[in-house]
Amino acid sequence: MPLVAKETGNGKDFDPVPEGVHIGVCYLVADLGTHHDERWNKDKHEVVIGWEIPTERIEIERDGQTVDLPRAISRRFTLSLSERANLRPILEGWRGRSFTADELAGFDLANVVGKACQLQVLHNVSQSNGKTYGNVANVMAMPKGAPAPETENAPQYYSIDEHGAAIPENLPEWIVEVIHKSHEWGELTGGNGAAAPADEPAPDFSSDVGWDDLPF
Repeated sequence: MPLVAKETGNGKDFDPVPEGVHIGVCYLVADLGTHHDERWNKDKHEVVIGWEIPTERIEIERDGQTVDLPRAISRRFTLSLSERANLRPILEGWRGRSFTADELAGFDLANVVGKACQLQVLHNVSQSNGKTYGNVANVMAMPKGAPAPETENAPQYYSIDEHGAAIPENLPEWIVEVIHKSHEWGELTGGNGAAAPADEPAPDFSSDVGWDDLPF
C-alpha cells in the first residue's frame, strides 16, 4: 500500500543550514517504519521528509569527483494527520490551505516529492553534544507567481509496504539504519536483518515534478 498519512550520515560535520526563510524543494520521502518511543512508552510509525535548498551550496566528493550540490535538510514526523500531529500543520502550510475531510481519511505522501515550498529554518543547540543543528520549524507555500525549482539530486521515495527490501541505493545511510531497526523490517527479514527478496523497484520520480496553483 502507498505511504499514506491519516487522521487518527556520512560521518562528516558540516555547518548547519543558516537560519531564516529559504526556498526548498522536496527530494526525499522515506518510510522509517514503526519504533518504540521509550519516553511515551508507545509505538510510533515515522517518516522523514527531506528538502534541497538551491541557494545554499556545498561541494562533496562523489565517484572520485568534486560536485557542487544544494544543501539538504530533513525532518522526522509521526505518520499521522491528527490535529496534534506535527505533520498536519507542516503539510497544510505547504499546501496553503487545510485538508478536507476526505483528504484526512488518507493522503499519499508520494505527492510531495518534487514540490517546492518556503522553509523556515531555526537553530537549536543539542544538550547531549553541544552542537548546533538547523531544524525545519515551518513550511509555507511558494509565493504566488514565483518560479518553483526542481530537484538537482535524483528524487527518492521509499515505502516499506510498497517496496519491501528494495531500499533505494542512494538513500542516506542514517535513514537505512533507522529502517533496519523498525518493527516492519524485523518482520520482513524474519528478525535477522537479512534482506528479503525485493517485491518491486522503487519508483522513478525524475519526470514527475510538476507544479500548479495547489502543489499537492
